[in-house]
Amino acid sequence: LWAKTFGGPGMDAARAVATAPNGAIYLAGHFSGVAAFGANRTFDSGSEGALDGFIMRLDEHGGVSWVRQAHGQLDQKILAVAADESGVTIGGWYEGKTLELRNANGDAKKTLTKTMAHDKDLFVAKYDDAGAPRWLTGASGNKNDAIEALALGVGGRVYAAGYFNSSTLQAGSLSFSLTLNIEEPELSRDAIVLALDSQGAISGGVSFGGAGPEEAHGVVVGPMGAPIVTGWSQSDEVSLAGKSLEGKGLDDLFVVKLSADAKRVDRAWMVGSPGRDAAFEIARCGDSLVVVGTSGGSTGDTHWDVGDGQRVLVGRLDPQLRSVGVEGALVGGEGRAWGVAALPNQELVVTGYFKGSFKAPNGQPLTTKGDRDLFVWRLPAP
Repeated sequence: LWAKTFGGPGMDAARAVATAPNGAIYLAGHFSGVAAFGANRTFDSGSEGALDGFIMRLDEHGGVSWVRQAHGQLDQKILAVAADESGVTIGGWYEGKTLELRNANGDAKKTLTKTMAHDKDLFVAKYDDAGAPRWLTGASGNKNDAIEALALGVGGRVYAAGYFNSSTLQAGSLSFSLTLNIEEPELSRDAIVLALDSQGAISGGVSFGGAGPEEAHGVVVGPMGAPIVTGWSQSDEVSLAGKSLEGKGLDDLFVVKLSADAKRVDRAWMVGSPGRDAAFEIARCGDSLVVVGTSGGSTGDTHWDVGDGQRVLVGRLDPQLRSVGVEGALVGGEGRAWGVAALPNQELVVTGYFKGSFKAPNGQPLTTKGDRDLFVWRLPAP
């Protein structure tokens, strides 16, 4: 239908995309140096090599409605985006003491300011459909923290999922403590899910982790209106809000269902093989859920097992997080599914990358043309 390209001589990348019911397309990512986003829309990140975030609205024909810049002292990246009729919500991380959301004139209209510059602090922000920044909320610690995924709930509520490496993360009136690995503190990293109200105030949240690193990479609002988050863990045991999950292998895949206010864990499970298992995205498909990622081999779980060998993973769950089907494509080298979207007829579009050769779920053999190649599958409805 159409194809567009934007950018400049520096390092520019789109990291997330979302559509709204009114047909708007929102694209978010980062750029370095001077970058052009259509006619008369040129932005400068400032010092050479610095990264700034961008959020842009396209119409259904690919026309640029508006572009806005997220600017700060050092680098900032927008990693997640979610949209509805009222506008677009973004999330990611920033370095330095300040983060500015700029308006159409390039003026800073919403600003986060810290007394000390830490490594990376997470943020969530909202623009309305006309491109005006409505709110900007951050959480601060002393190390590296980031938002990786967003989902929109009822009444303008926002769910933000990611991780934090700070010993203590202060998120509004809430404080989260890192599960510390005493022997190897550099491995300490906990997953986090925050709930924000329609004005950007943090109203709830849950963190969970173990001796190894944990990261949340996907979040969706389930059929019952509560957030469901997925990601990966390298811990032998993960503690979350009074519950405990046992690790199975090197890396394990987890799915966690929270209450609608994100203040308690209602249900959780973790599965893994002796190899590396991880989930990178979760989506609604009718009343079921779809989790995509990678599997490192046989899990020994009859409800979630795609066989031996490294495989690209697509798993389906019911609203109670019970497996209703799982499939995987055996990869000769390595591979993982990064994204999934459900079509109105409940067919799935899955994308990711692979190295070497493998067979797609329809039996079609695929071989990489270089070091790594991307793939796109269209899978039938269950």
